[in-house]
Amino acid sequence: MAQVISVLEPENKKLQKLINEMPVARHTIERRISAIIADILNNLQTNLSKCLAVSLALDESTDIKDMPQLVIFVRYVSKDLEVVEELLNLVTLKNTTRGYDIKEALDGVLQKNAVPIGNIVSIATDGAPSMTGTKQKLIGLLKADISYPDFLPVHCIIHREHLAAKYFQYPHSMQIVLKIMAINKQCSWQFFELLDPIKKFMEEKGKSFPELNEPQWLLDLAFFTDVVQYLQTLNKSLQGKEKLISDLAQIVFGFHNKLKLFTKDLQTKTFAHFKCLKKISESFPDIPVETEEYMNKISGLAEEINRRFNDLRSLNTGVSPVGGFSFHVF
Repeated sequence: MAQVISVLEPENKKLQKLINEMPVARHTIERRISAIIADILNNLQTNLSKCLAVSLALDESTDIKDMPQLVIFVRYVSKDLEVVEELLNLVTLKNTTRGYDIKEALDGVLQKNAVPIGNIVSIATDGAPSMTGTKQKLIGLLKADISYPDFLPVHCIIHREHLAAKYFQYPHSMQIVLKIMAINKQCSWQFFELLDPIKKFMEEKGKSFPELNEPQWLLDLAFFTDVVQYLQTLNKSLQGKEKLISDLAQIVFGFHNKLKLFTKDLQTKTFAHFKCLKKISESFPDIPVETEEYMNKISGLAEEINRRFNDLRSLNTGVSPVGGFSFHVF
């Protein structure tokens, strides 16, 4: 506590003195922590009971003891038209994680925290089988429950991006990379940048990997590295708090449009957007770079993204009747 005050109120010596003189008995600390928790929970429940619109985000996973856990985040518009997001609860589920189990846990949390169910405008899930699908799954059960309004179900955008990225694979390159990483774990995912030191290290160890000197294998590795770096940047840009669904959709579709530019870059063999590929191609000027396979890979990735995110295009005109807010707020 003293450290917190020293940061928040560095000039308030009187307050710091009072904090330092406070008793630090275990039971005293426990009571104060409980009082802080109760105050935070009371404020959250009060604000939720008066909010104009609510959005939920659900994620079901298991802990280190293999116990299923349901985490519930809430984002709401307060009466002062302020958008707030909080962790609402972390619930331990029963031994089964059926749609009924998740709905029962969700109903209990919403009722306990005075969440106005009628003001729910969207519910985001991780896309697990128990969450989406038939009437026996969570979303189907919520849709069938007349106490819930006609909310907008949303599949987690980051999860979708991860599934789309799994399409882009180069197993013949990764098999060699993983074998070398098993020998030298320090090379990690900076493999391409450490290519020359890795070659030297393998020679010193007496390990033979002829692929490290094969132009076509190196070209494939370079192309794979370039695209993976773009996918990693996309993933990071989707993370963080206070991200609106409209912003996330714009990021995804912006990347989708960028893939068209990548295809043209590969077609002209300029490689302005593929620095690793350009580096290897310049190292072997007498070796022609066949880019047709690379263009097909980019095209397939674009189709995968379009397939998994196509429903987001219909959100552009969705408007909530509550205060004229667009669904994009959530």
